Amino acid sequence: MAGCCFGTPTSLPWGIQYAQGTSAHYHHWISNNIPATELLSLPVHPVPLYEMISYLLIFGALVLLAPYLQKKGSRFFLALSLLALSRFTLEFFRDPSATVALGQMIGGMKAMQWGLMVTFLATGSLFLRKLKQPSVSLEHPLMSIALMWRKFTLILTLSLLMWAVHKGFSPTEMLVMNLKLLPALVLFGIYSWIRFTVPRFRLAGVIILILPLIIMGQSVPGKTDGWQYFHSFGAGGTFGSYGQVARYNEHEGGCDGSMIYDRKYYDQEFGMASFNYNYTKQKGYIRYTYGASIFGGINKETEIFATASTRHYSIGIHPYIDYNSRWVGGGLGASIGNLNYVATAPFDEHSISSGIKTFPFLPSLKLRLGPYDIIDLEYKFLDEFPSQFPVPTHQISLGSSFGMHNGTGIRIGTAPPEESFFINANVLIKRKFMIQAKYMHTYFRYGSSNFFSFGLSYRLPAHPKAPEITQGN
Repeated sequence: MAGCCFGTPTSLPWGIQYAQGTSAHYHHWISNNIPATELLSLPVHPVPLYEMISYLLIFGALVLLAPYLQKKGSRFFLALSLLALSRFTLEFFRDPSATVALGQMIGGMKAMQWGLMVTFLATGSLFLRKLKQPSVSLEHPLMSIALMWRKFTLILTLSLLMWAVHKGFSPTEMLVMNLKLLPALVLFGIYSWIRFTVPRFRLAGVIILILPLIIMGQSVPGKTDGWQYFHSFGAGGTFGSYGQVARYNEHEGGCDGSMIYDRKYYDQEFGMASFNYNYTKQKGYIRYTYGASIFGGINKETEIFATASTRHYSIGIHPYIDYNSRWVGGGLGASIGNLNYVATAPFDEHSISSGIKTFPFLPSLKLRLGPYDIIDLEYKFLDEFPSQFPVPTHQISLGSSFGMHNGTGIRIGTAPPEESFFINANVLIKRKFMIQAKYMHTYFRYGSSNFFSFGLSYRLPAHPKAPEITQGN
């Protein structure tokens, strides 16, 4: 409705006029249809409104026909054919100069309309073909989960494509494109909530929409307000072993009548992988970071005085937000999914068969105090790249960026309540590649354990481009 997708002139009572500075007013002026001093454009068809109404009608039709469209893929191809037909019709009411691509006239129609006609015929034929196939029930839980992930993958792919091409469009055009994708996100969230009755599946179905929203939010061209904006993509892994003393069945048994626990001893061998995306805006020492990571891995659990081993699989997503100034900083996040972690606190049970606990949701926290370019104190809980599992810890550390504020630095700390220490280093190379490495050693009464983490991130060039920053200012 900002004038970038304006319609052809009309005398109908619902025609709308655009103010000076809009594409509609500009094209009417250069076409000598209005003088330059005219405050409003000619009345035109409200094509964006037509488009919104057509999408609502298509959605309503799909909802009403859903009980009769049980063939796999039938709803998808019907939706595509109706969308192609809707856009084909609307192009007759859209001004040719408002069509960003394929707006040239060929045979009395726009080039885009010819393409839409072919799309309509192709998807319509596939829809009719699907109707003739044998029925396949979509009610099986595994098929429902697969369908949900296909829809999420489609939405995520579309949002990534929009981000990849956003520099070729104006902010208004990108806003219109995001608004067209937003209803799909809302409907997907509603679908996930209704489809699944298990609370953790419901929560996961809604929370995973954070990633497309973050990407959509960054598809508007950057501002020139003194801030530096950049995107980072990364991957990493954590592997090692952990000697666990699992305590359970609290009871009286001490010589002085105190409470004691029964114990089991486990060797936990694990390997985790993670893929991460974040968006950062920075001005001097001030830095905001928004991001998410997808992680997964396996934990092999062996009871010390038994021969059997058990494998536990973890998978989840971890959205987060961080703020940092020179003297203070902090962050919040959450892990959602099938979260298996090695329990360090006693079990409130009379017997146990595993030292692993499982949760669908766990929060994370980070707090920092002190000038990070000189030395600072930091506390973290369940906030770790590449993965905070399967050994969640409280971490307290001292760190320094050695006068830099580009992410480079080193930290040394401990992870209570165990007797442990760790060292963590981040190095930015050529302002693009961030290398991260960490080593932790834990000593306990019955042995010791070690684990290693590593990660590599690629940082896209900042916009607007900034000079090399190495010293505090």
